[in-house]
Amino acid sequence: MRPGAGGARFGSAVCVIAAIFLSACASVPPGENVDAGVLRKSAGKQQSGAHSPGEIAAARQRVVDSAKVLLGQKPDASVQVAGRQFTLDCIGTVSAAWWGAGYDIQRDFAKYSGNGVLRLYASMKDWGVLHEMRDPKPGDVVFWENTWDRNDNGVLYDDGLTHAGIVIEVESDGTVHYLHSSYSRGVVIAYFNLKHPAEPFGPGGKVWNSPMYLGANYNKTNNPPRWLSGDLWSAFGDAGKTAEQLR
Repeated sequence: MRPGAGGARFGSAVCVIAAIFLSACASVPPGENVDAGVLRKSAGKQQSGAHSPGEIAAARQRVVDSAKVLLGQKPDASVQVAGRQFTLDCIGTVSAAWWGAGYDIQRDFAKYSGNGVLRLYASMKDWGVLHEMRDPKPGDVVFWENTWDRNDNGVLYDDGLTHAGIVIEVESDGTVHYLHSSYSRGVVIAYFNLKHPAEPFGPGGKVWNSPMYLGANYNKTNNPPRWLSGDLWSAFGDAGKTAEQLR
C-alpha cells in the first residue's frame, strides 16, 4: 500500500456528509436486511476444480456481468442475490457481485477484525492475490486509501484503506472503468487512469479520474490536494487468482 501524503488538514465542510458516510464500507454482510432485490439467475454454488486460462477468463466475466446487474441501485439498498441478502455499501456491492458470480469473497472474514474493507484486504493478502501493478483486468477488486476522514481527526491521508470497487473495463489509454457504491449516488460506474492519476480530464474533455475523496468534486475550489480516484488508489486484488482460491 502506498504511503499517505502526510498531515495536511482539510476544512470542516464535509463533516455532515462524513457522518452519513460512517457506515459505508463498514458492513460485514452475511445477511444485513431482508428486502427483495436483484436475483442473479446465473449464480449459485461456488466453482470447483482447477481453473484453466479460459475458465479464469470466464470467471472474470461472470464477476463483471454480476456487478453490472447491481447498477442503479440506491445507496445502501438491500438486495437479494442468489438467495443471500446484501446491503450495497462498498463491500456489500463487491461481495454481492462476487457471490452472483458463484464465489463467496467473504469466506474468511471471521478470521480478521475491522470493517469490511480491512477484512477483504486482509483476506486477499493472505490469499496472495494483491498487487500494485498498474495493469488491472476486468473483475479485479480495487482498493483505495484515505478517501475520507475515517478516524475523524481532521487530518488528511492518515486513514488507511477506506473503499473498494470492481474493475469493469480497461481502455487502451489506461482508463479504468470501475463499479462501486457511491455514498450519494448508489451503485455507479466511474473512472481512473493510473498513467495520469492527478488529472481529472484528458484530451477532448474525456474523464480520466472521477472524484473520490468524500465531498470533493470538479466544480469545487476547496478540494484537498489529492482527491481523484487515481490519486487515492492503493492496490488491486487479482480476480483470476481469487477465483482459484475460492474454487
